[in-house]
Amino acid sequence: MKVILSYNLVEVCRKCSLIASFLLLFQSSFAQQYNFADADNWLKDNLDKLGGRAVLVILKVKKIIYEHAENKSIPEAENVWKIYCKKTG
Repeated sequence: MKVILSYNLVEVCRKCSLIASFLLLFQSSFAQQYNFADADNWLKDNLDKLGGRAVLVILKVKKIIYEHAENKSIPEAENVWKIYCKKTG
């Protein structure tokens, strides 16, 4: 009896390619969703310690996955910056 191994290989290859295509198709639905609520709360709580202005940027594999900016400056600080900018040009 002659056994043809290529037939089995083709059958297995078809099954694997079908599974691989479904994995690629549903990859976006199972992608990890990030929750940065704790980071936002920390930024808001420590904004005074950071000088009233802060920018939070989180990178993953050289891509920005989250960015948030806060500005809570007092009018006196704004006047100081305006005077400083006028003096320095």
